Amino acid sequence: MAVFVAEQERNPVLGFSALAASLLVLIVALILVFRLKRDIAVDTVREAKDMLRQKAAEGGWRVVIVDSAEYLNHNGQNALLKILEEPPSKSLLILTTSQPGAFLPTIRSRCRMIQMEPLKTATVATLLEKFAPTIGDGEKEAISRYAEGSIGRALQFYADVGIELYRDLLSILSEIPAIDLVKLQDMAEKVGRSEEAYDTAREILTNWCSRIARLQARGEPAADVMPGDSAVFTRLMESYPPRHFLDTWEKMSQLFNQTEWSNLDKRQALIAAFLMLQNPDHPGLSL
Repeated sequence: MAVFVAEQERNPVLGFSALAASLLVLIVALILVFRLKRDIAVDTVREAKDMLRQKAAEGGWRVVIVDSAEYLNHNGQNALLKILEEPPSKSLLILTTSQPGAFLPTIRSRCRMIQMEPLKTATVATLLEKFAPTIGDGEKEAISRYAEGSIGRALQFYADVGIELYRDLLSILSEIPAIDLVKLQDMAEKVGRSEEAYDTAREILTNWCSRIARLQARGEPAADVMPGDSAVFTRLMESYPPRHFLDTWEKMSQLFNQTEWSNLDKRQALIAAFLMLQNPDHPGLSL
C-alpha cells in the first residue's frame, strides 16, 4: 500500500506522540469503523479545507487523513489539488491508497510517497486475537491468511461472518465449469439482501481472480487459504488459460462498479460474476 504525504513546514525532530497530542484531526473515510465509501465527493474535501483554516490546540499541527483516497472522484481530486498547491502552514495531508496510479499526476508530484509493507500473517493473527478475543484458532489462522497482511480487512471479514460466506461461494465455484443455477440463484437471493454480505462476496470473488492470476503468472502452486480451497483453484488453473482469470478480474471489477454506480440488481451482478468465471465470453450485465 502506498501512503502519500503532503506537508508544509516539515519538522523531522517532532515525534509522533507529541504531534498526536496537539493535532486537530479530520478523518475523511474510516475502514475499521465505517464501511468504506466507494466515492469520496468534492463536498467532503471542502470540509477538510474548512478544517485546515482553523487553529489547532496549543498552536500545533492540523492533519487530514484520506483513507483509500483512490475513491476521490474527479472533482474531489481537483479540490484536493488546490489545497496541495497552497497548503496552510503547519498542515499535514495523508492519503492512503493501494492504487497510486488513480491519482492525477499533479497530485502525485506534490506528495511524498512512502511504501508500506503488508503485515506478516502471524502479526495479523496476533492482532485478531487481541481485537476479536472470541475467535477460534482455526478461524483466526484462516482469516489471517485471507487478509493478506491487512488487519482492517481481517476484522471486517470476521465481523461480516466472512468464512461462512466464503464456504458457500466456494461450493459453487468447485462445480465450475458446471454451474447449479438453482443453487447460484438461492445464494444470490440470500447475499443480495444484505449490503455487508454483498460487499464481502464481491471482495471474495475478485480476490479469487487476482489470486489465481498471480499464481499462474508466477508458476506457483495453490496453497490453502481456507481449508480445501487449493484443490479447487488447482483444478481451475488446469482447466482455463492463464489470461482468463486476469481478464475476468478486470471485467468483474467493472461489473461491480457498474452495479453500484447505476444502482443495478446486486443479485444479478453476483450471478453474472460466476457466469464470467465459467465462460470467458460472458458479457456481464446488459443495460
